[in-house]
Amino acid sequence: MARANDEQTTDRTMRDTRQPFFVIEPRLSSLLGVLALVMALFIAGTLPAGAQGGPLATRIVVNDRIITNWEVDQRARFLELFGTEGDLVREAEDRLIEERLQLAVADRMGIRLTDQQLREGMEEFAGRVDLTVEEFLDIVGTVGIDPESYRDFIRAGMLWREVARQRFAPLIEISNAEVDRAMATYSQRGAVRVLLSEIVLPTAGLQRIESARLGRQLSEIRTQAAFAAAARQHSIAESAARGGEIDWIPLISLPPELAGLLVSLSPGQVTPPIPLEQGITLYQLRRIEQLDTITPAASAVRYARLALPGRGSGAADRELERILDRVDACDDFHGVLRGASEETLRIETRKLPELGPDVAMEIARLNPGQGSTGLSQGDTLVYLHLCERTLAGADTPFEREGVRERIFNDRVGQMSSAFLAELRADAHIVRR
Repeated sequence: MARANDEQTTDRTMRDTRQPFFVIEPRLSSLLGVLALVMALFIAGTLPAGAQGGPLATRIVVNDRIITNWEVDQRARFLELFGTEGDLVREAEDRLIEERLQLAVADRMGIRLTDQQLREGMEEFAGRVDLTVEEFLDIVGTVGIDPESYRDFIRAGMLWREVARQRFAPLIEISNAEVDRAMATYSQRGAVRVLLSEIVLPTAGLQRIESARLGRQLSEIRTQAAFAAAARQHSIAESAARGGEIDWIPLISLPPELAGLLVSLSPGQVTPPIPLEQGITLYQLRRIEQLDTITPAASAVRYARLALPGRGSGAADRELERILDRVDACDDFHGVLRGASEETLRIETRKLPELGPDVAMEIARLNPGQGSTGLSQGDTLVYLHLCERTLAGADTPFEREGVRERIFNDRVGQMSSAFLAELRADAHIVRR
């Protein structure tokens, strides 16, 4: 057997779009945005209010709804925490104005959230930076962001998502011809592959803060030589000795979000830091190549994940070798590791978009029957074994429904953005 060493809150009345209730750029999904800027904001202190009066004084009136100095300050801190650039105070004002308009529409439509729905929304957002709600609130509290401010932000976004679903979903019909055209475009990803290098920075304990700071610096690298040198110096991945170089990866093997991020780069450019299981990770695009033939798309993968303690002592490596000597097929893992907990052994099938980028990237490097220890960290050896890929052609129900849903989500987003622009144009807004 081969082994590669380097390698639903709302109902579905119309359709559960699963679209996010706020837009997060790829760089903002990084844990870096939370951890590095915590220190900067803690040192800098409060942001300038830029307005007269105390924290609870009225700053802006939107129709009959007020926005206070405190709310603007809180939102500006939040934007700073997530790496937003430009005039943060002005940006905070603009976003709060839009939220007042969104909340007014939700009130008119009689849309409300339960406490459980709000909690789930808070968990979803915190989970995007790999934190629990409590951990997230502790971090943002360090820089003076009040939990109620965070709840208000989440509430407004979730209510607007439901407004968009109820108002626009019944108006949208996606024809089979539209799906066919989109499928033809989407399938071209199967004719593209990328050559990458990687840097993985440690996140154990206080290393997380230093790695967050360093990751921001390394994301500015623009030459392959500089990235290779940084990989040798800083990366904890097995590829560090090769300057971070990894082999060609078909773009179609990656989840759409990660594939979209990589294909948006030019050779030499580096991704924003991405929080993955093995550490904060950056990828540099070395080459992108158009193939003569199209690689069939993978709709899902079945894989085994094995976690063994004792990596530092070598005990985990010896145990893995013992296990692999007795494994010929994926289901053999259960026989060799009878009674193993889910934390030790997990065999599952996942649709490609459901995979985390760390697992997706490792599995993309493997052929069925191969494995990788690339996600190992600290004292734990993590072994991923690719059992099989389920290939989906353009006419399979899974692929067509996925493309139809993406078109639907895009259409809802466009219509809700246009509606919000109309609301703002008609609103009576007074700044004080």
